[in-house]
Amino acid sequence: MKFLKPLNESDGNQSTDELKNLGSILTKMAKTNGFNDFRVSVENDHFLIEVNLEQIESFQRVFNLLDFIRKIKNDYLKGFRCDMDLWETKPIVKKGLKKSSVFTFEFYYPIPSKYKYYPTYDDEPFF
Repeated sequence: MKFLKPLNESDGNQSTDELKNLGSILTKMAKTNGFNDFRVSVENDHFLIEVNLEQIESFQRVFNLLDFIRKIKNDYLKGFRCDMDLWETKPIVKKGLKKSSVFTFEFYYPIPSKYKYYPTYDDEPFF
């Protein structure tokens, strides 16, 4: 599998097609690793991965998920940054659903700033 090149160097349509194709491949990989409730959505230049877990989950399963995400980042999304969030869903009484924990992982390509930050030392006392 070819690796993705930085998005600012590639064509717009070709890039989104590659990302959608990679999203479907990652979903298949997740199902083979035992994560059946694994969703990947692709928007412009970033991935949003959502994984539903049970309300009470073992450490081993959470560590397996984090290892899988690390493998995705290191093997397929080199150069992308990853932000992670953990939240809990509200139960829906009408449909009989119960609470579950949701891990979200957002992969995005950092755009370098053209402005450099140089710290000023105005707050420090004179010696």
